Amino acid sequence: MPSPEADIRYVILSDLHMGEAISLLTPFDRGAGTAGEVDMDGPAPALEALCDALGELIGGNSGLDLPTLILNGDVLGMAYASMPEALALFERFVGRMVSGPSPVCSRVVYLPGNHDHHVWEMAREADYSRQVREGGASGEYPEVFHSTSPDVSGGLSLPVLNAALGRSTGPGAEGDVRIVYPNLALLDDAGDRCALIHHGHYAESVYKLMSIARRVLLPETPPLDSVEAIEAENFAWVDFVWSLVGRSGEAGEDLESIFLLLRNKEAFEEVIGPYSDRIAGAVDYPFLPFEWVESRLTKTILNRLSSKAGGERFNAKEACGPETMRGLREYLTGPSLQQIRGARGADPTDLKIIWGHTHKPFVKMAPGSSPPMEVHNLGGWTVDYPDSTPFRGASVALLNSSLDVAHLRLWMESDSGAELVCRVEYPDGGEPHAFGDAVEARVRGESRGAPTAVWQSLGHAVEGEMKTRRRHHRLQRPS
Repeated sequence: MPSPEADIRYVILSDLHMGEAISLLTPFDRGAGTAGEVDMDGPAPALEALCDALGELIGGNSGLDLPTLILNGDVLGMAYASMPEALALFERFVGRMVSGPSPVCSRVVYLPGNHDHHVWEMAREADYSRQVREGGASGEYPEVFHSTSPDVSGGLSLPVLNAALGRSTGPGAEGDVRIVYPNLALLDDAGDRCALIHHGHYAESVYKLMSIARRVLLPETPPLDSVEAIEAENFAWVDFVWSLVGRSGEAGEDLESIFLLLRNKEAFEEVIGPYSDRIAGAVDYPFLPFEWVESRLTKTILNRLSSKAGGERFNAKEACGPETMRGLREYLTGPSLQQIRGARGADPTDLKIIWGHTHKPFVKMAPGSSPPMEVHNLGGWTVDYPDSTPFRGASVALLNSSLDVAHLRLWMESDSGAELVCRVEYPDGGEPHAFGDAVEARVRGESRGAPTAVWQSLGHAVEGEMKTRRRHHRLQRPS
């Protein structure tokens, strides 16, 4: 009989981007005329196949307790999808996972990222309203807050997500989704081992731009030393640019197309000249005497924007650049460990980091970190370019009660579409552990041969969706 230590207690997924046309999990119209658009009446083969595969995987647990499903950011595609479409997919996926006839998980913990940051804002404001209603003398109001404790018990409830999840079981039902932001810390009973979960946006300096600008202009400003301070100074910037602007109807769709264009060097070079001339003709730059000078300045600015657009997500040269890894290490071993210390009174000596954000899955030991950091990136489920790009794919992190991490690489992009992997990976070629070996046995059988049929079906579904997205990619080249 399998040991309880082989049971999966946590299932962690990241960057599903549900509702976005570039997400492999979003129903997509393949017909003539309107192909390339979201079709909520159509099937979602990769989403259904993922549910089937996870269901079989969890079915191998020896105990009766179901694991917790942790959604680690950019789950709802709030930047470039409509709210109704994103919520409908949330209901379809999460409803099946936790409240369908054969539930796979017992509860849902949601950590918003940058593209669904507004989920956090809605939860934060709803809870603040509750605090105002429930207490205080007339004229006294609670302090505004910008983070939760890193424990599930400190999470907030968001009515719209609970209502959406409840729809999967019947009219008027309510789900129970806990919103934790920006960090979730899973600790063992002794407090020595910690799995620290964060979407990953605060690993990149662009998401802390308000803090950086403030300290450049006002050098005497105290340094950022807490998770609460980082979010308090940057939440409006993150929410507006990455979680709201793209939802502005047709204008938002046009902004998405322009952003895609900035990230594609070949396409961008075709239009930068005409774009610069148009902008120079429409905008009167002060102190610049000639329109051709204004056009030259505009071209310089656009080139600079193009070189920075997308950050680590669109770095196709490596799994993770040194600047991003350094930013992750500074954020997690500084403010994040301080947050854990405040909640638990001690620093863990065995630290595992689980994040996403970059859409490039990998597992490695972070160089120069203290305590040593085992870093797991879960990749993403979108097609960011119309051509195959190295390092892109998706993983799922599975944890047991001892917080061992089985990093199950699911698939990677390939020239033909997607290559099914389905293997447990370890940092820097480390030795396999018993939990990871048990997970791989469920996926590939005791002989460790080809993945079982349900995982093969996931691979076929992802490959088909990948090919479709590439044919109808929204990278546009305006004339």
